[in-house]
Amino acid sequence: MAMETELIQENELLTIARALAPEDVAVHQYVTVSRVTEYLTPDDWIEVERGFDRESLVHRVTTIAQNSGYPYRVSRVALPYVLVRDPVGKAHVLDLRRVQLALLPEFFGKAAYMALGNPR
Repeated sequence: MAMETELIQENELLTIARALAPEDVAVHQYVTVSRVTEYLTPDDWIEVERGFDRESLVHRVTTIAQNSGYPYRVSRVALPYVLVRDPVGKAHVLDLRRVQLALLPEFFGKAAYMALGNPR
């Protein structure tokens, strides 16, 4: 029994969060926002001279999410939208065209969710 417990703990330590395809998102999963994609227009980054096609100057920038690692629990899915709840019970709608979700391992997601708030 002790050997089996040690193996389970070892496997938990080796488990990683993995990118989640939109079609694989399901109710009751623990997820985190790992990446955010922003679309910058010329007004955001340069002054454009007359004659430039503004549409061709839009830049897509993907960054690591500021709250990466913060756990959410999936409540409902209607692609490309996902309704999630944070650990204190507040609901958020995520647009999967703008964010990349990562699936948290069950043991980690549940522990983090409970440690950070009041799960609902």
